[in-house]
Amino acid sequence: ASVAQGLAFGFYGPARVAFAAKLVGPDQLGNAITLSMLSLNGTRVFAPAFAGMLAGIAFFGIGGAYLVSAVFSAGAFIQLLRCPDGAVTQQPSGRNPFTDIADGVRYVVAFPALRRLLVSSFFVIMFGFNYVAFIPALVKDTFGLSDGYVGVLMSASAIGAVVVALSIARHADGPRAMHLMLVSGAVFGGSVVALGVAPTFWTAFAVVGIIGAGATGYQSLSNTLALSLSDESHRGRVQSLLMLSFAGFGIAALPLGLLAEVIGLRPAIGLMGVVATAAVVVFAVAERAASEPAASDVAVSS
Repeated sequence: ASVAQGLAFGFYGPARVAFAAKLVGPDQLGNAITLSMLSLNGTRVFAPAFAGMLAGIAFFGIGGAYLVSAVFSAGAFIQLLRCPDGAVTQQPSGRNPFTDIADGVRYVVAFPALRRLLVSSFFVIMFGFNYVAFIPALVKDTFGLSDGYVGVLMSASAIGAVVVALSIARHADGPRAMHLMLVSGAVFGGSVVALGVAPTFWTAFAVVGIIGAGATGYQSLSNTLALSLSDESHRGRVQSLLMLSFAGFGIAALPLGLLAEVIGLRPAIGLMGVVATAAVVVFAVAERAASEPAASDVAVSS
């Protein structure tokens, strides 16, 4: 079931973002993506508690909680059928899908700004987002608490994500989007480092809330910038490449887990935050270096 869900999301995720861009147009793109992230993270605040409540009722149990989730998914699918048809940007090429994938890679490589954004996002997500995989061990082995506190800690991330999504939605399409993305990425990476040294559970709870805020801000704005830098015919493929970082995030969990066995859990979490922060800093420096020649060219021509 997990494999089937992962395969389906590989198609659904990029298509959903690209289709949202068609529905709202370029002027409201950032707002739409940020609100989409709000809906995603808002469910993480209430849904785990609701599912846990259902699982505790004998009539439902864990199987019943899954069935209720399936019913909600079916309702969402019915709502999706009410959406208008998207305008066809180009007719299907009829080529081998791998040829189209290669074309998407060449497209990204040909645009330095887009290439820098995707590479930095890959490192931020692949390393920084793996803090989630270490939370159960942090709760049980480091803080000596029961499994129930894992859900409490994860809810802090969702609450932080909802708060920041509400605040940045109106700025996502403005001139400060790049600046906000860099700040969000730096906050995210720095907070993951702080999680590695959090002395108590409730300190970790506050830090994870900040992590959720930074992660949502960075992910929403990086998606928005990637779409704004892409033409319509390649938006789906660009989003697919962006979402490869989540596949990398899952793959990196194993070597990072082995590293944690060698150097310790806290140092491993701190190292993940350092890599994520470094990726944001390198991207910011590269963007500044790329903009300076452009600015000097304008000055010379003036």
